[in-house]
Amino acid sequence: MTPWNCPNCGAPAHVYPGQTVATCTYCKQSFPLAGTAPTPPPQPVQPIIVIAPGEPSPRSIAMPVRRTAAGCGVVSALVPLVIFGVVGFFVYSGLRTGGLVAGGWNGSEPLVCGGNDSVEATGVTVTYASGAGINAGGNCHVKCTRCSVKGPIGVVAGGNAEVDLFDSRIEAPQAVVAGGNAHVRMLGSSSVVGQIIKSGNADVTAPPGTPTLGATPPAPAPPAPPRRPTR
Repeated sequence: MTPWNCPNCGAPAHVYPGQTVATCTYCKQSFPLAGTAPTPPPQPVQPIIVIAPGEPSPRSIAMPVRRTAAGCGVVSALVPLVIFGVVGFFVYSGLRTGGLVAGGWNGSEPLVCGGNDSVEATGVTVTYASGAGINAGGNCHVKCTRCSVKGPIGVVAGGNAEVDLFDSRIEAPQAVVAGGNAHVRMLGSSSVVGQIIKSGNADVTAPPGTPTLGATPPAPAPPAPPRRPTR
């Protein structure tokens, strides 16, 4: 059979060899075949594939990918583990600065904090050959419980920093050096061996008897009223 188009409705009509008149099976109209060109068979349309630089070739794109149930299960289980490991690594790397781990102090290095940081530590005992054991600035808040710091300088606080030491011990020639608006409070059964140096509006609360330099001298006592002569 040869495909033809009906001149009345355009529907395809099948014509056998030697046939001069055809009848459309859709509109039932008959039409002569003389001078009517047969409908060419449809040609497959070739898709146009545009490959950007760096992308795989069309062959690799068209290749099927086989997936098995076991393989998909293994990949699905590994993806969360990989993501968790990568995120955990960067979080740990970002927090571990100056002996800080996840907002706490482990004593491996001097404590250094600033900005709006908040650091807590419990039971840290350290001895440093140089520098200060605790360095606080900005609006940092340090809370240390049962900590022991020994070295040339114990605590350095500046800016608006607040350092609260509970049941702790500072042993250094310069035990506490405070300036600006810093507050250093030795609370509970804390002890200080060394000197306290403060300036500006800094406030240091230390056990009684701790030598302090730069403290505001006490106001002079008012003069005693004159004594009236007795008769």
